[in-house]
Amino acid sequence: MKKKSKLAWFNPKPLARHVRRFTQFARKVASHPQTTLVWVAVLLFFAALNWRLYRSQWTPSEPLDISAFPATSEQPFAIPYALPMEVPPIQRSSWDFFKPEWTAMQPGAWDKDVGIPAEEGTVEEAALRRLVQDPEHRLLGEFEVTREIRDRVVFWMRVQAQYNSQFRIIHDRHNPSVIYGVADFSPLFRSAESKGRALTLVWRHEQQILKTIRAKLSEAAGLTRTRTLAPWERSQLRAFLSKAGALDATRAAELVRGIRSQSGQRDEIIAALTRSEDILPYIEATFKTYGLPTELGRIPFVESSFNVRAHSKVGAVGMWQFMPVTARQMIHPTRTELWGDPLRQTRAAARMLLIFRSLLPDWSTTVTAYNSGVGRLQRLSRRYGVKNVAPLLEVQDSSGLGFAGKNFYAQFLSANLVEAYQKEIFPLKHRVEQHAMLAFDRPKSFVRRFQNSR
Repeated sequence: MKKKSKLAWFNPKPLARHVRRFTQFARKVASHPQTTLVWVAVLLFFAALNWRLYRSQWTPSEPLDISAFPATSEQPFAIPYALPMEVPPIQRSSWDFFKPEWTAMQPGAWDKDVGIPAEEGTVEEAALRRLVQDPEHRLLGEFEVTREIRDRVVFWMRVQAQYNSQFRIIHDRHNPSVIYGVADFSPLFRSAESKGRALTLVWRHEQQILKTIRAKLSEAAGLTRTRTLAPWERSQLRAFLSKAGALDATRAAELVRGIRSQSGQRDEIIAALTRSEDILPYIEATFKTYGLPTELGRIPFVESSFNVRAHSKVGAVGMWQFMPVTARQMIHPTRTELWGDPLRQTRAAARMLLIFRSLLPDWSTTVTAYNSGVGRLQRLSRRYGVKNVAPLLEVQDSSGLGFAGKNFYAQFLSANLVEAYQKEIFPLKHRVEQHAMLAFDRPKSFVRRFQNSR
């Protein structure tokens, strides 16, 4: 009797048939590139779907009960290794993250938390208003905060000194001193599985908060016929609108259209203060050589937070955020690798500011031109006959400055004040905290390059 082989159960013919069919299918797909892309997209879709199903299968629907697992002498409690130890984030409505300013107008509304909440350990708003006046005269008189832009500077000092990037300040676009409240999204960043997921959730909740504020203001001002507000909330909103000078329908409609949110920048400013320690001496020395005020060297606080690797969505690169057209004219016409060099950018920025100052009436318009363009500032200065940027902040038509242009000089002054009074504003700031927030490694050869360039 013939001995039976151990592999007698294996029949290679079906496998060969499947391989042959798959090879023919692959050849047909390869001959049509569009079909290839469609099949790749289908495969990626099913792969993502399977991953989502796998994650949902192992994500617990309720907190893990440790007492349900038997304990042993070697291990206090036994937990299956395949079960992840993450707790799903707590589901909250969008309005739970927001604390409105009109509620703070009523004494005892939040018990202990009266007023817009700020990050723990930050300076109070009253102290910031005192620092705006530059009590110790640490800035030149040319950059004094005038009465017309004081409220804008205070607003940006609060953004830069009170709230980190996990906060959103809801305010009016045309008058930033009109603040509707602050949204604290730090619970989302703590519970989300990744920063990208947290930012997505923050955007969704932020849009819902803006939509709700518009609806509430519209009803309180009589722009809509809805009746969803409680009597006490309606009276608080009417008092808030009266304080903002928007009880009439026209002004109220402008407020509703101008609602926007602004992310906090406290953590970015703290990181920028550390980044600037090595390069600020070179910037100041360069600007003194060109006869420029050293305060202008704080423009990178606003442009890039002194990040030499910064890239904007419109193509600006480097610490001074040079556009390709400007870098081609001021740095090098063809060698693009030199456009982001911080030393070359500093010298080019000094030459640009000298040119801008010769064409514009004062430093406020010159600094604004660095953001909005010298041509636009020249046209606006001649059209309205202004000697500084303050009158241009009131222009509301499309020919005027945008939101970034109207607030760039205020941000610049705020950055100067924050940097000059950093010991008073950040009393708990330590070196460890600064280095933990850096977005890149500080170049080790920079000090040598600075010494050789002097």
